[in-house]
Amino acid sequence: VAGFTEVLSYFGIITFNALLSLWILACAVQLVIFLIPLRRRVAGSKLRVPEFANADIVYLVAIIIIVILLGLIAMVSAPNNWDSMTYHLPRVMHWVQNKSVAFYPTGILRQNFLNPWSEFAILQVQVLSGGDYLANSVQWLSMIGSLIGVSLIAWKLGAGVRGQIFAAVFTATLPMGILQATSTQNDYAATFWLVCFAYFTLTVVMGGKTDIIAAVLLGLSLGLAVLTKATSYIFAFPVLAWLVVSVFKARGLRALKCLGVIVAVVFIINAGHYARNFDLFGNPLGPSEITTLFTNKTHSAQALASNLIKNISLHMSTPFYLVNRGMEALI
Repeated sequence: VAGFTEVLSYFGIITFNALLSLWILACAVQLVIFLIPLRRRVAGSKLRVPEFANADIVYLVAIIIIVILLGLIAMVSAPNNWDSMTYHLPRVMHWVQNKSVAFYPTGILRQNFLNPWSEFAILQVQVLSGGDYLANSVQWLSMIGSLIGVSLIAWKLGAGVRGQIFAAVFTATLPMGILQATSTQNDYAATFWLVCFAYFTLTVVMGGKTDIIAAVLLGLSLGLAVLTKATSYIFAFPVLAWLVVSVFKARGLRALKCLGVIVAVVFIINAGHYARNFDLFGNPLGPSEITTLFTNKTHSAQALASNLIKNISLHMSTPFYLVNRGMEALI
């Protein structure tokens, strides 16, 4: 998605025919690379189905019901939240009109400088489908990917079948996650790439091996997270720091090669967006005023405690009005 968008945008030909041709080619390549070797690997092997207790089946059914209902809502409901109307979808419509993701004149600067991967995906879905019925599907599919990812992370950390299912249940029932899964915002898309980054980091740290393929997967996950939403820099930092320390402990200076690959992949994925921002604002991250728009003016223990309480409270709402009012008053 990122590569096709940037290449076609450079030539100003983001059109139905160009996108369809590239995706047919991509699917053909994937068939050759993955399906033929896969048939050889699974020949003679038997599919192992885990044993589920009755409670596990109930949880799984609940997850499936949530996913299906949210998918239906995403399909039949037009995007209608503030961010979707002010910059997520307007930038897509400008790109469709211009056949390019180059910056354009607008009174809402964030349509240009904010990280664009989620909208790249929406752009391609809309051009290929001829409408916006699937615009919400990017976030919905990202939710499904995140559910799978967190269950794999739980497995990596030693959880059994029920622990993996419970991790997915916890994710599927996040109030903000349920709202995001049926919108054209980018939080769940960024979450999916961050979950991938966390999973591959666990794989490397616990496996003790860092080959080029692992480094590329880590770079792709981190690079796509950053290309999707700028807050990924913050959320990925502790995981990245853990990865760097662990790899240096295991491999010493030889780790520089793999870390260099990760950095290079992240930069390549984001190079187009960095270049457009630098060309207009002299800063790869956007206008210098961004720090006053999106950061705290006060940095203190009291401010940190206040923000923690308020953000935790977002996930504690109930279906009962009086209970919610009481919690709000308490907070």
